[in-house]
Amino acid sequence: MTVREDQDISEILRQLRHPESYSTQEPPQAPLNVPVTLKLQSVSFHQAIDKLRTLTGVNISVVRVDRGSVPPDPNASVSIDLTDSTLRDALIAIVRQLPDWREGDPNLEELDGGVVITPSGALIDQQVPRVYDVHPLLEKARALSASAKDAVPVTPATAEQQAEDKLMLFVSEQTGYAWDVTEHKFEAPDIQLWRGRLIIRADPDTQRKVRRVLHRAQEVESFRPPDENQ
Repeated sequence: MTVREDQDISEILRQLRHPESYSTQEPPQAPLNVPVTLKLQSVSFHQAIDKLRTLTGVNISVVRVDRGSVPPDPNASVSIDLTDSTLRDALIAIVRQLPDWREGDPNLEELDGGVVITPSGALIDQQVPRVYDVHPLLEKARALSASAKDAVPVTPATAEQQAEDKLMLFVSEQTGYAWDVTEHKFEAPDIQLWRGRLIIRADPDTQRKVRRVLHRAQEVESFRPPDENQ
């Protein structure tokens, strides 16, 4: 596996839409073009997004890809009144009402039949955004867990989570990014695991360190917990 690196945020989003390990076959109807007729008055941002998910059947995700972007307040009050419109227009209308996201339209990208929302105006500091496809490493982690002598049967969802924990603890130990097993996420805001992709915004030296760690992960025989690697 070659750890893949993007040059800027637009390239990150392009590769999120069409990674080599995914089929590039387009869905019958582009998610952002799904028709929407909806009226909501003074509901929370979280409720509005959930309503659009239910109404359209589209998986809508909000992703921060840089340190400077501010996560939307889930309780921020929004209203919408659209007839014979599209999901694209509905999302833009809602996001424009968020106090910290009012400047410029959000980036809306289609991925795996869903929609990813990222804030506009991304590159505001000297750190470099990169995305790494870690699907093969997660498959390796799952296989290692299944072949362990003390392995017990688990559901596919649990197996996936255990694989993510195993790999991310390996990454955490050698990069300094703390992985919270309870919350199942990184503690730092500028790194996240999302659908088999590791999205990181960091200085070039840190990015090189992350690449070395991921390359090493291809070669090791097991992903041992940090206290066993001392």
